[in-house]
Amino acid sequence: MTYRDVGLEMSIHTRNRPSALHGALFMLLLVMALGLSGCGSEQPLPATPTPVAATPAATAALSLQPPTATVPAPTSTITPSPEPTFTPSPTLTPTPTPWPQATFVPDQYVVDWGDTLQAIAGNYGITLEQLLEMNGMDGDRPLQVGQVLAVPSAISVNLPQAYLIHDSEVVYSHAYQNWDTRRFVEQQGGYLAQYREGELTGAEIIDQVAFKYHVGPRALLAVMELASGWVTNPAPSSLYPFGLRDPGRATLTLQAKWAAVRMMEGYYGQLEGRRDWVFLSNGVPARLYPGTNPGTAGIASVLALISEPLGVLDVMQSNAFQNTYLRLFGTVAGGAVLPPDGEQPYFGLPWREGEIWYFTGGPHGGWGDRESGWAALDFAPPLKRGCAPSRWPTLAVAPGMVIQYTPGETWVDMDGDGNIHTGWVVFYMHLSSTGHAPLGTFVEAGDPIGFASCEGGISTGAHLHLARMYNGQWMPAYRPVPFQLGEWTARGFTTESYDGYLRNEDGRVLEACDCRSRRKNQFPEVWHPGMR
Repeated sequence: MTYRDVGLEMSIHTRNRPSALHGALFMLLLVMALGLSGCGSEQPLPATPTPVAATPAATAALSLQPPTATVPAPTSTITPSPEPTFTPSPTLTPTPTPWPQATFVPDQYVVDWGDTLQAIAGNYGITLEQLLEMNGMDGDRPLQVGQVLAVPSAISVNLPQAYLIHDSEVVYSHAYQNWDTRRFVEQQGGYLAQYREGELTGAEIIDQVAFKYHVGPRALLAVMELASGWVTNPAPSSLYPFGLRDPGRATLTLQAKWAAVRMMEGYYGQLEGRRDWVFLSNGVPARLYPGTNPGTAGIASVLALISEPLGVLDVMQSNAFQNTYLRLFGTVAGGAVLPPDGEQPYFGLPWREGEIWYFTGGPHGGWGDRESGWAALDFAPPLKRGCAPSRWPTLAVAPGMVIQYTPGETWVDMDGDGNIHTGWVVFYMHLSSTGHAPLGTFVEAGDPIGFASCEGGISTGAHLHLARMYNGQWMPAYRPVPFQLGEWTARGFTTESYDGYLRNEDGRVLEACDCRSRRKNQFPEVWHPGMR
């Protein structure tokens, strides 16, 4: 068994899925297109924002159609060099986190707000009658939130217990404050140091992908080294740096983008409890060991697709990835990427007293559904349908400095260090390029920051897309630390993005809806944001 250049058995876009996981369980893999205020889940890659304190990773723009690379065509032959030898290192020691990770409950489903028996049965590919029979129910009694139902398990392959990497290494966290990709790549002297796509070096490409998808560059480099040897070997064993044998995606840019998306898909799926499995290269799902940390889930999501079917079992048991990682970087201390005790700053509602806004999107991708956590919530101002900028300003939900801005995207840093990878950061999307807070502006909670529009990403109606980030990790809006705006707390479902609701301290519920409904998703007309 080799872990290098071991081809995919089936395209990841056309693999068969188990029937028991049909339905809404797989909606996270689909592109969402909402009407009034929808954000596209597969957004085009935007230009890199200009930060206050620019870094190499933040200054270059990533092209989806890069110039022809100097790497030989996939049909050429490269003579593999001998496999590097090294003394196996001990496995990484798991780093305690101040908040529990997503947990695995085998063959059970916990009823959540808004669930119905029919919907649950459909999600698992069975009939309503089959679900009732499995649970000894007659269907007459209403479901209760928190009720546990037996559901069929369609995943027969189980991955072994493993700790491959710290969470803070997989997301672009505070652990990378003094990291220099260019220097590291040049020191290794491998094929990556020679690689060019037009005027971009291999290190610059890694930095751009890491910055755009908020994935740790060391995690990308370790996967690349294990898959192909590009980092340390001048004559690598594969033409495909991340092991994805797809001639249409043979350039480093496209391979790195593919790996970053898969990594974040596994990471946030496990963190939020939406997905406790990875796909093998033959399309069969394999369930992660109960309690697997999100970082390990992210790495396993990539390794499983570039290994022979079931080969990822050997990878995880043999310490192959951990040894590669430690050989490249030595011992790296893991850091917390969740706030201590699950606490968050006070966030107010982003509009003025007396205005009528609507809750139009429940938890969904902070930036693209698959490559980020379901960190965002959507709110529409009192506008008719359309993309004309709102006349009603969007207010800052918390104090901070505008440290990055591109049309439609505004980042506000709450700790004042100018780095989105440390502390709390608030992301405002779809703000108009006219009337927005300038770069470098310090805003207080309740200050105007811009006007909702359709700019940035994909949108069919003017609205605000609002998300949080902590220590470089998207903070899911639902769990483990629910997004709280004033007296309203976000709730969601693990099966479908954009679905969800808000509940206030009095028990009132607003359901996310691509509509305008006084009874369903309109905020109280006389409620005051109560900025503190």
